[in-house]
Amino acid sequence: MGSRFIECPICGQNVAMYLASVHTEGHFSTPDLPDVAPSGTREHAPSTGRGHESTIQIEESDDISVEHPGRVPSVEQPGQVPSDSQKCDSSYPGQCSQQETQKSAPGAAGDDRGDSSTTVIDDAAEESDHGTESFVPKKQKTGGGWSFLKNPTAKDVRGPRRTRKAFDLPPRPYDYLVVLDFEWTCDNRQRLEPLEIIEFPAVLVKTSFPPAIVSEFQVYCRPEKNPILTKFCKELTAITQEQVDAGVLLPKAIELHQQWLETNLPGGIGGGATFAMVTWSDADILGALHSELRRRGLQRPAHFDAWINLKALFKSHYKREPKGGLQRCVESCGLSFDGRAHSGLVDSINTAKICIQMISQGYSFSRTTRGFGPDGEAWGSAESRRQRAQREEEEKRGGRQDGAARGRHDSLVQPEPEQIRTGKG
Repeated sequence: MGSRFIECPICGQNVAMYLASVHTEGHFSTPDLPDVAPSGTREHAPSTGRGHESTIQIEESDDISVEHPGRVPSVEQPGQVPSDSQKCDSSYPGQCSQQETQKSAPGAAGDDRGDSSTTVIDDAAEESDHGTESFVPKKQKTGGGWSFLKNPTAKDVRGPRRTRKAFDLPPRPYDYLVVLDFEWTCDNRQRLEPLEIIEFPAVLVKTSFPPAIVSEFQVYCRPEKNPILTKFCKELTAITQEQVDAGVLLPKAIELHQQWLETNLPGGIGGGATFAMVTWSDADILGALHSELRRRGLQRPAHFDAWINLKALFKSHYKREPKGGLQRCVESCGLSFDGRAHSGLVDSINTAKICIQMISQGYSFSRTTRGFGPDGEAWGSAESRRQRAQREEEEKRGGRQDGAARGRHDSLVQPEPEQIRTGKG
């Protein structure tokens, strides 16, 4: 049939979709009940609007009557009163408990009547159209027409990976953003190894309305491997040799930065306020900070494990590529670039301006874009992919070795004497 018809799960007939509910309810309606005994009379009560329910009264010679709505009563022997165990307590019309269909054993304890106490079910009631079998639908294969009636699975509730259902709460935006832009040693003639941070700045932005910069932080760091700044580095960053000579080492700069966060964040680090690091690219944390901490053997603070690359979010929010560097991007948003470019604190303040404008336009900073995995490498980096492939290869090799070892062990196991005699094993 066409798509306008479905198969009834009870009788198997093809029924129009708009008549499916009426057709299905017809299988569960109670027809007129016939007389169950020659000497009985039947009385129908007025309809109560709850389906085909009727009150049936059986009059016997000993004036014993049993009333039950919507079911066929069993016919008792004259003079016998049905016991509590024989009364039907089923809430489904026509479906009685097994206690009513069982016969009481002759000569049971407390019964002086012997065989005369046997309960008899009228054959006419069992063979009638409204018997028990007509009210219990048989389990049949319904096919694909009624598949939408299945209960939802765990996957239906959870959904695919990285998706959110309509009844899930949206992710909570961060209360604060810590915008930073490191400056490190560089040269235009040769590559300096290793990279060393020489300026550690940061600004704290509150995301609640109205968003604004609430605090600033800046400290100069003294390089150890390349203590003398190149001419190109001093011209690019406007950092003098005297400033770095009077600066602190990187571990002390990280300690001062944490003290600044503890002072300016409500409740400090780990308190009630949530925050995330924000950079203009991944090079600040992934390149400069991560490489220097690993070279020094220092543990990375937990709040540097993940960060927001604002340059990656710029395209999705403004619908254009972030071309021309930070200053061009700030000016393309209609904002003024204050200060000298490539100064760490100046770049941090101007990056925060873009964050404030995005929040004012309705953007919610609720997720980080990059971070480090359990192996200590950044998500999706070449080193992380190499280590992951190496772990998978070791797991496969270990599985093959375990399987070969189990095969050798099974070949060396001798069967028990009982197994040899019976031919088992």
